[in-house]
Amino acid sequence: MSKLKQEESDLESNVIAAESSRPSAELSLDTLSASELISTFRKIKTDELELTEKKQELYSKEKELRRKIMQEIANKQKTIQELKAEIQTLQDGCYNLTQALCADLSSNDASSN
Repeated sequence: MSKLKQEESDLESNVIAAESSRPSAELSLDTLSASELISTFRKIKTDELELTEKKQELYSKEKELRRKIMQEIANKQKTIQELKAEIQTLQDGCYNLTQALCADLSSNDASSN
């Protein structure tokens, strides 16, 4: 959770930096009326809320994608294990058939001599 709090802090810093990069006349205490200050403050809070919501959406999406990919990895690992077992069974069958065929050929050669 500390990562999330750090990201929120970074996000707030970015919003403050963006707002402070505006022309100084726009946020000057001397030139803005109280209603303009309140309006600017509300705008900043709205921007912050939108960014925080977007960040949370992306965090949730990333979490869901991570869950899906972990599930896919598990599925692929299971498939690999099943394929290895099938290959081993086929190899054993081929070996046994080869042994039986060789034994049969040896007995045919011995009987023909």
